[in-house]
Amino acid sequence: FVALLQALSDKPQSPLVLHAIVNILGEWSLKGSDVIANKEKANMLYRALSTFHKRFGKDPLLTTCMDVVLQIFQNQELANSDFTQRLEAGFMMGLRSRDAAQRAVFFDIYNK
Repeated sequence: FVALLQALSDKPQSPLVLHAIVNILGEWSLKGSDVIANKEKANMLYRALSTFHKRFGKDPLLTTCMDVVLQIFQNQELANSDFTQRLEAGFMMGLRSRDAAQRAVFFDIYNK
């Protein structure tokens, strides 16, 4: 199943598929699922976000995908963990978000 998610996130045909993958990885991250290691979750989540940004950068679903990153960084249990350190590149994408309100929330977290 994990290999399938990786393959789908590398060359998605639809932003909906990539959005679903980001949501699955976000759920696994927030609920502490042991389906895959945190290192792999962070890497897959960043790759999916990066691919989404490159291929479907103007799609409104990108904002909801970045919300998953916000939830992860706002979660006190994950704060300053190895997982969030591995996801810093995804966080930096949020600092460049096209949505001004979302970008402001990312900057609030950054400034703390």
